[in-house]
Amino acid sequence: MIVQGKVFRMKLLGSVFALTLGFLAIPSFAQEQNVTGLDTEDMCQVVYEGIVPMRTPNFDQVAMWKRTLGVQGIDLLRSVMRVADGGVIFVGEGQPYYDDHEKKGLGDIEIEMGRLSKDGKILTQSYVSVEGLTSVVDGVLQKTRIVVLSHLRRKDQDFIGLFYLDGKGEKREEQLVSDKDRDLIPVSFVPLSSGGKIVLSRMHDRQSVQKDLSSTGVVWIEENGKIRTIKEYLPGIKTIPSRIRKGADGALIITGRVLNEKGSDAGWLLKIGTDGSMDFQQQFSRGLNATLRDGISASDGAVVAIGDAIPAGEGDKAGWVVKTDSTGKIIWQKFLTGKYSYTAVDMVLLEDGRIMTLWAASPTSFGGRRFARLVTFSPEGTILFDESYLEGTNSVPFRLIADAKQRVIAGVSETGFAEEQKSGRDEFISYDNWVMALPELPSYHNPCAASKPKILDVLP
Repeated sequence: MIVQGKVFRMKLLGSVFALTLGFLAIPSFAQEQNVTGLDTEDMCQVVYEGIVPMRTPNFDQVAMWKRTLGVQGIDLLRSVMRVADGGVIFVGEGQPYYDDHEKKGLGDIEIEMGRLSKDGKILTQSYVSVEGLTSVVDGVLQKTRIVVLSHLRRKDQDFIGLFYLDGKGEKREEQLVSDKDRDLIPVSFVPLSSGGKIVLSRMHDRQSVQKDLSSTGVVWIEENGKIRTIKEYLPGIKTIPSRIRKGADGALIITGRVLNEKGSDAGWLLKIGTDGSMDFQQQFSRGLNATLRDGISASDGAVVAIGDAIPAGEGDKAGWVVKTDSTGKIIWQKFLTGKYSYTAVDMVLLEDGRIMTLWAASPTSFGGRRFARLVTFSPEGTILFDESYLEGTNSVPFRLIADAKQRVIAGVSETGFAEEQKSGRDEFISYDNWVMALPELPSYHNPCAASKPKILDVLP
């Protein structure tokens, strides 16, 4: 394979995934804890597309602290937030399980909130009952309150629920947001400095005869909970949105999937302004089916997104990382493969340009356990760090936060044992919330970055 005049000798991947996508397998130059042995010229070569076979996971990683907590029943952590004292707050949903002579089975879904100190001590754990709560979707800190985005269903209508909790987890206010013509199913949101929210939603026209046709809408909600406007994107085409994020350049990035003309799911990337005006929308078909689950824009307008793709023939689901320019044109993309199936979970774009991505790894025909994989890329697409984490029997990550001092992975961990095999949501009866704090990554200087401009006359 020849890239920019340099010849790389690469071992072809013998998987059908590589053949069906038409890519060569490329080695991950550094899947260890340091990059001192990397050749600078190799690191700075931008390989447009390639498959990266990941190494066997190594679970001998250091954590600053880790905690598992929850109720007897289902715990599903949905968001984790850093607070000023160095601790973290998480929100999610809890559903107790009863097994006594008075009541047997799962109870109602409740909002669950927990707060941990900077050294991992449990400070608060509370539950809030909400009529018609279907799921907790996301949560953010806004001013002095925790805002929980939820999906509610009452009287055969789906709508958005915004619940405001204090530091003890007590509900102080609620806003129920609905539309007279459409069902609104929230999937993600962005808070505004004004106190308002921008909510990404799946929408169903209640008068439509096509009951399975959902569209993507962005709902602008004022601070008082009233809808200012709703904008629909690609109406008439089946789309499934995954997340909305505000990037360093101020743009909103929407990721998800779209049904293409061939009847397959393609990754969907949409960049809009905070007023809803469209910068671009792109569809990326990969293999049999593909989706993009998260994305964020950099200060220069470039976009990095993560998702997963299923090959057109045999083969396990691969992790997918794609970087585009400010117009949505692909700069590079990588597919993470190996003896596990990978689902994109979360990502952080660090100030130094590194791209930290979180994946849920699941066993395939090769066996193994569920675990969290944290893969950090350089701006040019080279793997700098590859870390694997496991707690209990199995672990499923949901969220990642990272800053200059600490990184936190949050999800669920299987700490119990189910007498019979469950599926779907009931599978998580034996799981508890899992929060793990990791040390910061070593400082990084991008050897590929352009040097600072030279000045002819500089006084000493």
